[in-house]
Amino acid sequence: MSEQIIEVPGMGRVAFPANMSDADIVTAIKRNAPTGQQAKRGVFNSLESLDVGEAALSMGSAMLGGVVGPIAGVGRALMSAEKFGTPEHNREAVDTARNVMEKMTYRPRREGAQEILSGVGRLIDDSKIAGFPPAGAISLASMSGRSIPQAARRAPVPIADDMAGVGAAQTAIPTLRQQRAADLPVPMKLTKGQATRTFEQQQFEREAAKNPTIGEPLRTRFAEQNRQIPQNLEFFADSTGAEAGSLRATGEIVTNAIADKANTMKGKIDAAYTAARTKGEMLEPVHIAPLLEYLEAKKPQAINAPVLSSALDDISRTTKETGGFISLNDLEEVRKAIGVAGGKDATNAHYARELKGIIETMTEGAGGDAYKYARRLRSQYAKEFENVGIIDRLMSTKPGTKDRSVAFEDVFSKTILGGSLDDVRAVRKTLQTQGEKGQQAWRELQGATVNHLKEEVTKNAQRDIYGNPVVSPAQFNKIVTDLDKDGKLDFIFGKQGGQKIRDLRDISLDVMTSPPGSVNTSNTASVVLAALDTIMSGSMGLPLPIGSAIHYGVRKAKDASLGKKVKDALQ
Repeated sequence: MSEQIIEVPGMGRVAFPANMSDADIVTAIKRNAPTGQQAKRGVFNSLESLDVGEAALSMGSAMLGGVVGPIAGVGRALMSAEKFGTPEHNREAVDTARNVMEKMTYRPRREGAQEILSGVGRLIDDSKIAGFPPAGAISLASMSGRSIPQAARRAPVPIADDMAGVGAAQTAIPTLRQQRAADLPVPMKLTKGQATRTFEQQQFEREAAKNPTIGEPLRTRFAEQNRQIPQNLEFFADSTGAEAGSLRATGEIVTNAIADKANTMKGKIDAAYTAARTKGEMLEPVHIAPLLEYLEAKKPQAINAPVLSSALDDISRTTKETGGFISLNDLEEVRKAIGVAGGKDATNAHYARELKGIIETMTEGAGGDAYKYARRLRSQYAKEFENVGIIDRLMSTKPGTKDRSVAFEDVFSKTILGGSLDDVRAVRKTLQTQGEKGQQAWRELQGATVNHLKEEVTKNAQRDIYGNPVVSPAQFNKIVTDLDKDGKLDFIFGKQGGQKIRDLRDISLDVMTSPPGSVNTSNTASVVLAALDTIMSGSMGLPLPIGSAIHYGVRKAKDASLGKKVKDALQ
């Protein structure tokens, strides 16, 4: 007799006579069907023990894969933490977890064992057993042939792109930065973020540095760099050969060197004029008309400039019986008197310079060779010491007092910082032609410049982990830029010396600043840590023993991955 086979829930495949009506089949099923509880037990009881053993082996291996797989997925994410958050790498992380779980899961070959696993899967879905969300049931679902739930495929595992730019130009610039830092007198090592100047890498390094244990090498590197910038400036200052040790001492050395040269030249001038007098060349008369015309025109100004009236009186008395002529010797005495009267104040000094200029013109070509030599020395002196404002101020006193026009403490600021390139050039020329004493004075100004730079960039009240002031790259840049505006930096230190200071400035900007305008993305250490904390907090919904194992494994994976990234950043 033919049969009809029907799949009955809880009873399996049951044979019924082919001519049996549907109503009779239903009645027979109701009469022979087990209770609900018996139906659930029947999934196991109705199968052979071999099927049960194979199903148990599959479930055990699936549970172990459920622990190791997610850890592997998170590890895969952390290995590419700089790619955090992109859909592509989220999928890669999930695929890693799934592949590990599937490889660790034993797949049953017996049809009975497969039916047991299907039944267990249905029971899990029906009862919503805590600890088996879609992400945790991947192995059970895959080994029984069921599709992986979409929620599991969307598991948020962090990853993102490699640093943009892998061409020669992009790789050359970080290499040049590293080499420039390594070539300093006190070599410096840049981190990966400092060399590449990429916001993502720099943000990771700064965030990772906050980690109490893993971040310690980064914090140490940052503090070492902060200490090495002033150390390089100290090396530059020592290299100049400066020995003064203070601004006052520097000013005194510079001023004394200039004064010594001026006094030496005055001695030569006096000796030359004495030789001209001895030869009678100072008796030659010159016409006084140009000087008298100037003094007559300036009579109204004589009220505020006594040097004009005193010069007129001297000339009138001297030429009273000469018919408008004056000897070279007498004119030299008038010039000396004008110099003394011109030191009273700025107004007298102005007219004194104009009077001396007229006298120079009047005596042009006069006298014999001895006088011409003396006059040439006198002109050179005036050109170097009287007609150059900065030199004249360094040598003079305040009108009507014995106080210096420029205090020793202010010599550096008035010459190097406040002076023009022409002022600095004049000071260097005078000093470097004054023998060893003058050359040392110039070295003192060079050293004072570097020391000023060091003091200004370390004025910050903030301190690093070693207690050293935090270097201000903005102040460093400002001072170097100011000195560079008219070429003073290269003039003071030479092209190579100036470039080394610029290099150190640039390196301070590399290590102490981040690229302006950079946008903070999700690719930061803090976001990675937050994602891990979410996983470890139990949001995966696994049972306590499995959650604890994952907590421990993820923490170890995180520490190992961050440690690797920190090491990579430092190298």
